[in-house]
Amino acid sequence: MKSLLAATLATVILTSPVKAETIAAQINQAHQQYEAAVASGDNSAALESARLAYQLAVDNSVEISNPDLLITSADNLALLLGSDRRLSVAREALTIISHEVDVIEAHYGDESDKLIQPLLDRSTLDNRIRDLDRRSRSRRDINQALDIIDEHYPDESITRAGLLTAVAEVLYYSLRDRRSKSVINDAVEIYEAHLPPEDPSRGYAEFLAGKIHYTSGSYQRATEHLEVAKQSYVREDAGRTQMGMATLALLVQSFSQLGEEDLATEYCLAIGRLSPFEGTDNYQPIFKAPAEYPRAASRSHIQGWVTVKYTVDEQGITRNHEVVASAFTKNGRNTAYGGGLEDAAVDSAKLFRYAPRFINGEAVATPGVHTRVRFQM
Repeated sequence: MKSLLAATLATVILTSPVKAETIAAQINQAHQQYEAAVASGDNSAALESARLAYQLAVDNSVEISNPDLLITSADNLALLLGSDRRLSVAREALTIISHEVDVIEAHYGDESDKLIQPLLDRSTLDNRIRDLDRRSRSRRDINQALDIIDEHYPDESITRAGLLTAVAEVLYYSLRDRRSKSVINDAVEIYEAHLPPEDPSRGYAEFLAGKIHYTSGSYQRATEHLEVAKQSYVREDAGRTQMGMATLALLVQSFSQLGEEDLATEYCLAIGRLSPFEGTDNYQPIFKAPAEYPRAASRSHIQGWVTVKYTVDEQGITRNHEVVASAFTKNGRNTAYGGGLEDAAVDSAKLFRYAPRFINGEAVATPGVHTRVRFQM
């Protein structure tokens, strides 16, 4: 990287004012094409324009007469490349962002505020590349483990099902690998042939399958697995258990996503009976719909938080919503204008589902419940 910068500085006298102006105009044109492509959602065209601008800047030493052209070109290209999941592309982005840092330091000093975002971006890419390296090794280990399972436990045995469940755990929780769905489905199929729904081993596999299907958006499949897991974890003789509560909570979330509000309410009430609520300050929802970022706030770069107060009724549904506090910033400065964030926070809170409070075995409304919704870009 230093050799690239040195070559750039060494060739400055070869760049005539007329040539510099011509090259600068070409780079600015490429920047405009990049911005138009980004605005239209054409990532391929945006990448092509960003590469052209950066290559022109590097090859023609424009950074000497106008370093901001190279800085912007490098930033645009690194931004696009950095969003790619491939390890080789992430490394290319890291090289480009490091070049940007070198140019800023050479022209503006190592304490320039222009360095803040590139340094943060470089740190993020550094961590991401290490993570991608780790994931690549982990996936090789997983493939080897699956090959060994196939070799030693080819039959549809309970031992094989248990090992496949363990593999699915790693794929889902550690690697976020989509193969977790097919692996856990294989395990569940084996358990179904050998064990009743009440068996803890089958119950856990069904729960994990439900969670994996929920995460992938297969809400109906999730409820089917979770209903089986419930038979293992939610029983009168078992009392309140962590797995039982987690199973019921996922059922509430799945049925809420499917629009089956009656069934969601049924399981909210079941959680309420198992987990009596005391107090309101830390009253957490079972299902919390993510708030949508309003376009007005996004376009104006407005961030902040909104605290909403409401009543949780006897069915765990929120009522009587009221904004009681909020704070917003625009480009790092405080602002009174929220760009629609307050309305978005209320709309989100209206979709929350809670386990209602029970007194003497009866569900009752709980007023004065607070939640803080944060908006960050």
